[in-house]
Amino acid sequence: MSRHPRRARTRSVVAATLLTLCGAGLTGITAVPSGATTALHEQRTTAFEDGETDYDSDGVGDFHDNCMYDANPGQEDTDNDGIGDVCDAPDYNGNDNDGDGFEDSLDNCVYTFNPDQTDVDTDGIGDACDDSNGNGGGGGPDYTDSDGDGVLDNIDNCPSVSSYDQTDTDGDGVGDVCDETGNPVDDDADDDLVPDASDNCPNLANQDQQDSDADGIGDVCDDTPLPDRDNDLVADVADNCPAVTNPDQGDRDRDGIGDVCDTYPDDRTNTPPSTNPLRALLSPVAGIIRFIGGRLPRGPR
Repeated sequence: MSRHPRRARTRSVVAATLLTLCGAGLTGITAVPSGATTALHEQRTTAFEDGETDYDSDGVGDFHDNCMYDANPGQEDTDNDGIGDVCDAPDYNGNDNDGDGFEDSLDNCVYTFNPDQTDVDTDGIGDACDDSNGNGGGGGPDYTDSDGDGVLDNIDNCPSVSSYDQTDTDGDGVGDVCDETGNPVDDDADDDLVPDASDNCPNLANQDQQDSDADGIGDVCDDTPLPDRDNDLVADVADNCPAVTNPDQGDRDRDGIGDVCDTYPDDRTNTPPSTNPLRALLSPVAGIIRFIGGRLPRGPR
């Protein structure tokens, strides 16, 4: 085969399946299969330099090949980054394959021109290249309606349960037909998944319903989470009448027993008069004094 760079072409017949080109320059090659009456003509101009190899045998010398290890005789390079399409990795370096003004790493349709980046179903795939199932490939946005109620999943307040009217009585964003509380009316003010009717702290979240003193008031909202049997807001351990309500804790004789439950609120010894010598002695005198005091005239007011 003759090779004449930048000169009039000459024709030579070479019976071979592998050609080795030597020398620098441009070469045109026409292949004629053995026994054929008509040449399968394909004119290709390829650049080679002295000693240059062609690793992928695509007719482009390695020094000039934009994909040296992957055959690409056409040298297509859509994004013009110097790397052929067949070996170009996903573009994250500021390139914009579709020329819509959005870098490929930020473009929701990398190979489809869509400068508005519209994505009706918010699935991350632009409408311009989103198929009907939301898997990409063109055809429009995702119109998935899992429960068949005519409301698209992305705006359906009960996407798995049919709810044509989208009623949401308590306004919590969950439709009545699938509201987890089981009651469309908001009967769980603290959102602890315990209905207010049975919640021992309806306004403070306490899903465990801990109630240490078993007074029906949960610890998180109980002023006295320690046991308080009489519910007078004084814990039993400090209550001078733990079984009788006495929030004022009155104790006249200061014997540690509250007046409301003290049999002898004026006697710190808590001894009956008949067994208390001092009280037995003074009781008659006290009676006389009270009697006389009641008979004496009162002074002017």
